[in-house]
Amino acid sequence: MSLRYIDLEQMRDTLLSKAGKWWGDMPSYEETKGRSVHACSVDDYDSLTALDDGTPLHWVKEFQKAVTASKDCTYHGSARDELKKHRDNKPVAPNLDKLAPEERIELGLISRAMGDFAVDSDQRERAAGSLDKVLAVKELRQLSLRDLRLLRNTIFARRGRSFKSQLLQEHFSHMPWYKPDPAYSDKLLTKTDRRNIELIRQVEQELGGALTDKDFQVANPSTAEDPEYIPPQLMA
Repeated sequence: MSLRYIDLEQMRDTLLSKAGKWWGDMPSYEETKGRSVHACSVDDYDSLTALDDGTPLHWVKEFQKAVTASKDCTYHGSARDELKKHRDNKPVAPNLDKLAPEERIELGLISRAMGDFAVDSDQRERAAGSLDKVLAVKELRQLSLRDLRLLRNTIFARRGRSFKSQLLQEHFSHMPWYKPDPAYSDKLLTKTDRRNIELIRQVEQELGGALTDKDFQVANPSTAEDPEYIPPQLMA
């Protein structure tokens, strides 16, 4: 929960690529025969990349910039054979069955922290831990108090609530999906929202009570231990 959105996105996309997801965002260039080719490099076409004096062609710089921005190139760029199979540049949905059980749990937690609880629009029903469903208490008990507070407020944030807490303001301001609604009221919460908020509060109470902003200054509030007791030394 303390990670930046971009870090969470990279962790999520690494798992999605392992599950076979292709984004369909490979850049293209025109080869010598005039055919458009989707790829992540033009290493095999040196004659296309520079003028006779070795000056890189203008389009090469733009192509390389597009390669850097491509998720397919970022997560599949080392698999040349696979890249060739996907030169039609069509997106492919991930198959979460390819992931180990612990990886699916991690994917669900990452997606939840991002506030984007459907891994893919066509796999919403398969996505673990979606806030569009009633949460499992067993799963909530695996989270820290820090995670529980942020998760509970994510439910409000999804409906556009603004926050007085500076910590919460900063956390959700980095989420591209977060849009504060000046007209927000709790009436915007669904029955599922209200049920999940209550479940999270119950688990927070089981673990000692919800954290405050001040508690977040502790490295890991839910597992912090009291310092070792050292009895006072008697003066001689």
